[in-house]
Amino acid sequence: QNYDYWKPNYIYAMGADDHIRVKTEVQKVDTAFSHIKSWADSNRVVVVTLQTPMEAGDGFTIHFGGINRPYISGECTPSRCSQFAYKKDGTKLHYVVEVDKEGNGEYHRVDVFPDIEIVPEAVTKIVVTTQGSVKPGECIEVEVLAKDRFNNPVFDYDMHNLLLVLKNLATGACDYVAKMDGYYSVMVPEEGYYLLTGSCDDITVEGSAIYCHKDAMPIYWGDTHVHSNLTANIRDNDGGASPEQCYWYAKHVSKLDFLCLVEQTFRFDEDRTVNIDRETWDAMGVHAEEHHEAGRLVTFNGFELHGPRGDTVVLLGHDLDDYAYPTEDMVSIHDVWEYYRGQRFLTIPHLHRYCNGRPNLDQQDQANSGFDPEKWAKSSSREVLCEIFSSQWGRFEHQGNPMVLKALANVEGNTVTEFLDKGQLWGIVANSDGHDGNPGYGGITGVYADNLTRDGIFDAMQQRHTIGTTHTRVIMEMTMNGQGIGDAVMQSGEPRQVEAHIVSPEPIKMIEVIKNGEVWHRQNSDGHYAELSLQDHEAGHAYYYIRVTLHNGHMAWTSPIFYES
Repeated sequence: QNYDYWKPNYIYAMGADDHIRVKTEVQKVDTAFSHIKSWADSNRVVVVTLQTPMEAGDGFTIHFGGINRPYISGECTPSRCSQFAYKKDGTKLHYVVEVDKEGNGEYHRVDVFPDIEIVPEAVTKIVVTTQGSVKPGECIEVEVLAKDRFNNPVFDYDMHNLLLVLKNLATGACDYVAKMDGYYSVMVPEEGYYLLTGSCDDITVEGSAIYCHKDAMPIYWGDTHVHSNLTANIRDNDGGASPEQCYWYAKHVSKLDFLCLVEQTFRFDEDRTVNIDRETWDAMGVHAEEHHEAGRLVTFNGFELHGPRGDTVVLLGHDLDDYAYPTEDMVSIHDVWEYYRGQRFLTIPHLHRYCNGRPNLDQQDQANSGFDPEKWAKSSSREVLCEIFSSQWGRFEHQGNPMVLKALANVEGNTVTEFLDKGQLWGIVANSDGHDGNPGYGGITGVYADNLTRDGIFDAMQQRHTIGTTHTRVIMEMTMNGQGIGDAVMQSGEPRQVEAHIVSPEPIKMIEVIKNGEVWHRQNSDGHYAELSLQDHEAGHAYYYIRVTLHNGHMAWTSPIFYES
């Protein structure tokens, strides 16, 4: 097993006596992807070769690392073992043992290695989830889920002592939340900022933030970029990340409202060792329709194209049957724009491709010369969003921000603010880029939409009515002279009046208003909510967005409001 993303735990064989010599060799699973061959956490084959004869009664033992990992604060890319403990039907590590007894290359399976069951640890917290943006008098459902320190769910935990409370953050007034027929629901009585929290023995309760206003539009949370083992390199690396597992996890563990399950490809042909073939394409559509449920879990199909410009998520707005299987000559994002012209789709750049710090170059890096601004010169009306954060790679906001995980730094020009400075009208999304069957484990996107349907979520994303967080569901609203998040506004002679409302389940550390890539306003905070009312008397082209940093280290961003000439 492994205990962080790049470093495997030990495995070795040892003879029972010194005269018994054995050799241990670790081989990679057969794969067409060059970068997987260097991954420490991909599927591996251990070959133990006996180098001296053995007599009856002789033996050797195989020693291998544990199944745990160090505690990691917050949600991020986990190591594979403890993360697999969430599997509903029980998770076991299967070891296949084959022995060539005669040394002639004929291996026979022997049943000597028991399965190892992976189970969650003791419960350390209870997570409360509910609608975060409501109108006065609106009754909303509440979901609760017990988890261990690795965020694995524990479904059979007894929560009969759980007491939920709705706290008005401005007045301190508290109302108990009733449980009816086994379910919790809450009615928010009046406008204001609320925290739905509680207590349960000595277990920490992670609450849910609520902003109540007469004009509130519902906010829905989802993951816009996650993969299953229908993707070739994930199939080679992670047999447990099935589409069924992804949808199940999104619904029952992450409590997502929508999910875009996309599979990776270089092109579209029948080489399924690296690409999306026709069989995979059809399977993607079948799974998405099977799990789509308007009002509960909205599913989107799509794909991540590894093209010369970089990686781009293509989110399709309808049933996959409405889209023709691409031709073999679709190799760039420009080809996608042309091929699906007139149809409902969005393309979302994934800026990780040209960050520095990658330990190995894969086929795409080797085939292309790197980041090239000229490849970004031609854009499309279908490209209105960009990833500001990905749990697999980190934050791509600006050159000065620290990178995390597999990316150490970014190349010049390849950040969100640098593209915004060049005139791109991009809203933002954040996601997990999960490869492990656990969408919503890390970054998530909030969408302000009229309703929880494909059309409702798609239309709102197309209008850039989005916010992104590294995980914590921070509720943020911002207007400027009556215009909202994601709007593009023609300039006028009026001063620009910024109004913002922020409420978070975790204490807020800092709120910043970013104007044209620079901090225009900053204020510290120690509470769960804040209000902003600012004026900008300067005219000219500009964009504004809010960045929030929490005391627990998580962050959140609104999409910008744009002022154009």
